[in-house]
Amino acid sequence: MKTLRRALLLPLLLAGTAALAAPPQTPATFLQALYAHYTAGQSDFDPTGDAAPSLFTPSLLALINADAKQADGGVGRLDGDPICDCQDASAFKLGSITVTAQTKTTAKAVVKFNVDGTDIVSTYTLDAVADGWRIDDISDSDTPSLRGLLTGKD
Repeated sequence: MKTLRRALLLPLLLAGTAALAAPPQTPATFLQALYAHYTAGQSDFDPTGDAAPSLFTPSLLALINADAKQADGGVGRLDGDPICDCQDASAFKLGSITVTAQTKTTAKAVVKFNVDGTDIVSTYTLDAVADGWRIDDISDSDTPSLRGLLTGKD
């Protein structure tokens, strides 16, 4: 009976060890995966829709949702896609992703890309949560802070 238990437990233990040994997501890989939606031309990708909880910190997501609720079907303070800083990313080209500062739980990153012939540089403030990195703020030349925009402080 002990041999049978060991035989059953060994694969479970090995699977658990393999999962722990998997490389953790980095801020750069989080952003690469995010921007892959745009470079792949996924026109149905909505970062403020169903994907939002896997992209934004809970506090930033609460601000996005409050803005949408206050707009009541109209246009709120957030009037476009905060990731591509655009209404439609039909012609999108990713330039570079550079992590400029990082601790175990926070990171700053600069992303350079082009949308419809316009070069854009976005700076991200990222926070680590239990299951990966999340966006806590975004800034670019038009919007110094997404949080500030959503709270009316910008």
